[in-house]
Amino acid sequence: LPQMDPGYFEGVKKILHVGTVQKELVDPYCVVSYAGHKGKTPVIWNEQDPEWNHQINLGVRFPSMCERVRFQVKDKDKLGRDDFVGTTFINMSQISAPGDEGFLPTFG
Repeated sequence: LPQMDPGYFEGVKKILHVGTVQKELVDPYCVVSYAGHKGKTPVIWNEQDPEWNHQINLGVRFPSMCERVRFQVKDKDKLGRDDFVGTTFINMSQISAPGDEGFLPTFG
């Protein structure tokens, strides 16, 4: 993950007297969206290379009309809205196998 620019928020921290320690790492979490359902991972504090190893269950019936799963990584922010770090999409055809009655995800 890219490092956040600590200089941007230093003026805000000085005005609000939040502290003098510069934030150099992100506090990432991932939001997974598919077919109108969302789930998210826990926040990993002060980490540049997070590994969640987290299972997210979305109550979706297969086959769905959606063809992609969206993954958004965000930076948890204690001062206001969380920052977007990045977004990617994975086509269901890349993580699923065809079957007689539709398809089932074959993660791993």
